[in-house]
Amino acid sequence: MLITRVILQDYGTYRGRHEFDFEADTKKPIVLVGGDNGAGKTTLFDSITLCLYGMSSMGKRISRRSYEQFLRRKIHRYHKSVASADHASVTVRFKFFHDGKESEYAVKRSWTKADGGVDESLDAYKLWNGRFSLLDSVERQYWQSFIEDLIPRGILDLFFFDGEKIARMAAHGTEDVEIKRSFRSLLGIGLVDQLHTDLQVNLTRNLTGGSKALKEDFEKYKAEKDESLRITNKLKERLGKKQTEMDSIKSEIDEAEATISSIGGGFASGRDDAKTELVAARQAYGAAMDRLADLCSGVLPFSMIPGWMAELGKQLDEDESTMRHELGGRLLDAKFASIKSKAGVSGMMGIGLDRNQAKKAAKLISSILEGERVEHGDSPDLVFGFSTEQTARIRAISSEAGGAALGILKEETQKLTEAGDRIDRLEVSIASAPRDDEMGPLVSKIGALQSQAGALRTEMDHIEEKLSANHSMRQHLDSKLRDIVSQIYKTEKSKEHVGLTQDVQKVLEEFAGVLKARKIRVLEEYLLGAISVLLHKKRLIEGVTVDPNTFEVSLLGREGEALEKDMLSEGEKQMFATAVLWALAKTSGRPLPFMIDTPLARLDMSHRSNIVEKFLPSASHQVMVFSTDSEIDYEYYMKLRPHLARSYVMEHDHETGATARYDGYFWTKEGKKVVAV
Repeated sequence: MLITRVILQDYGTYRGRHEFDFEADTKKPIVLVGGDNGAGKTTLFDSITLCLYGMSSMGKRISRRSYEQFLRRKIHRYHKSVASADHASVTVRFKFFHDGKESEYAVKRSWTKADGGVDESLDAYKLWNGRFSLLDSVERQYWQSFIEDLIPRGILDLFFFDGEKIARMAAHGTEDVEIKRSFRSLLGIGLVDQLHTDLQVNLTRNLTGGSKALKEDFEKYKAEKDESLRITNKLKERLGKKQTEMDSIKSEIDEAEATISSIGGGFASGRDDAKTELVAARQAYGAAMDRLADLCSGVLPFSMIPGWMAELGKQLDEDESTMRHELGGRLLDAKFASIKSKAGVSGMMGIGLDRNQAKKAAKLISSILEGERVEHGDSPDLVFGFSTEQTARIRAISSEAGGAALGILKEETQKLTEAGDRIDRLEVSIASAPRDDEMGPLVSKIGALQSQAGALRTEMDHIEEKLSANHSMRQHLDSKLRDIVSQIYKTEKSKEHVGLTQDVQKVLEEFAGVLKARKIRVLEEYLLGAISVLLHKKRLIEGVTVDPNTFEVSLLGREGEALEKDMLSEGEKQMFATAVLWALAKTSGRPLPFMIDTPLARLDMSHRSNIVEKFLPSASHQVMVFSTDSEIDYEYYMKLRPHLARSYVMEHDHETGATARYDGYFWTKEGKKVVAV
């Protein structure tokens, strides 16, 4: 397949008609589409799958109503005074090769606003004698099936993907899920299953005679199964609508929570705790202040004058010495007076001396005592004259001031500072919390929305239970149908017909098994080859195996040892995910183009070069790349130029509200940036 043209008419940001030529060949396979975010690249990217597959391009769970709302938004809204369009369309032209011949087709999907909804129409054309004509060999109601036969929806995701898909696969390790999801389409097993069922139906429709009762039972159970499928489809549609409602409610909750956060909701959630903590912080601050006051009114001031306190100690010592000296002098004077009294003339005469002798003796003793008195001398003056008790108290204060007072001061000051800082933070936190009249409505709204979401979740669970019950019922009906077919097999009348049918079904089952094993081997070869091209660490991975039951990919080292995927860097994991998609695409055997949106957005610089130089030029016969100038920059653009069939660049004009298309890319070959973009 080769996409040749994509034509947009009043679709998305594209006003009027825009035609893109995507012709390419194996020598120059790349078509490069550039544009800033919002310029219309992704709109063009998505328009191709929307044109080909319509509602099914948007996933299984989307409801018809949501699909129509999406389409109404995609019909171009003209800017300012110009009336908006009522109609839009996307046309995809492509060449397809089958039976050795090249045919060119065109698919056009159109949408027209109608009664609050959108009418959709699909037209399919084939090129005859130089002109596109409506397919007359296929009835209109089967055109969609015809398109999907040419380009199966199940494998298109292997060829049309964006960088985000690669990032998700790498981040969550879902390569096996991707392989499993795509493998039945790769094998064509769906066709085998359909043929198996058709053989059973054909068998029952051709029964006669005694087998009619079995045929009637078969038709009865088949009708019940069809009814079960109809109910399942309705339930899935209901579930899709509920999921849309749930997404809308979650979006409102996210918006309300974002508003709460923007006005300080984080502060509000802990406001009560902050108030309680503020009381405790203020108490701690007050206690620290009291302890500091006690310290300041006690010995702390003396700690500030250690030199003076030392001088004070010395003076106290001298005062004590003086006081002792004075006390000794007084005691000595008293003794002298007593001695002089007793050693007078009368006292000397009392011991047997005559008066003259007594006078001489008394005079001599008095002279000796006076000499001693003069020798003892007067004591120096007191400076303070403190009592013994006062001196002891001063000495105790001096001792305390020279000990732990400064350490206690440092400790208590630190506690005071910490308590003050806590108070400041808490007061800011409380002041920053929004008022109740701001928070109340938002909190109430979130509560109401969460209640709605809970009720909706209950409804969805109920629907899923019904789906599960319906699935069990279909399994039961399938079992009944198999039993009937088994009984049919036993009837002699249809033995030959049944035997042939059994043989064909057995061959089909064997064919599916052989095909699966062969495709697994092919996938392993392609995957190893893709890994060797994309990873810049050569010979890191020497082997690859794919489990045929779980589809889990195992990596092998040089000695055949198992390598854990966790040992790969984030960039290598993305290269591995890209290799898986590339290998699956090759395994499909279908020559489809690659279309990649934002291929380098999540890659590190070391692996961007591998994608640009090795993957894009060789991924397929046609590779359409949608990029910004920050991904495919001038350096990478110049590396791609030899492989470019053509390039376009988009610019969104905010004045007109429309996207303009230019031939070329962001830069000229001389490196000059295109002014318009």
